[in-house]
Amino acid sequence: MSTYEKVRHFLDTYIVRIGSSIIILAVGAAIAAAFIPPLENFLVSQRVYEVLIIALLVDITIRLVDMRDVPPLQITKDQSEAIPVLIQHIRKKRPETVKMFEYSTYTIGELLKELREQQQISP
Repeated sequence: MSTYEKVRHFLDTYIVRIGSSIIILAVGAAIAAAFIPPLENFLVSQRVYEVLIIALLVDITIRLVDMRDVPPLQITKDQSEAIPVLIQHIRKKRPETVKMFEYSTYTIGELLKELREQQQISP
């Protein structure tokens, strides 16, 4: 595995935690600097704020890039109309993992079967 792949895997695994930590750090630094003038001078003179802003922009960009794979919102009349659309999406994207939130498990048999078949086909 190349260095790029290792870094990308790390970011994919921990991006939410990293982004949240950066946001908390930036807000905490701004609040602390409001009460401690020497800290504000340090943060400004050492360009810490600029680094935090760049890190936030990188985090936002990564999240936006990851959203390109999200299918567009579709409204269907009922579950029977939605199932073929979902199966087509599974066949096209072949997701490794799926998060499902179902009101009832009565209608998900076809989806689970398709997910299982795609998992067995995957290299």
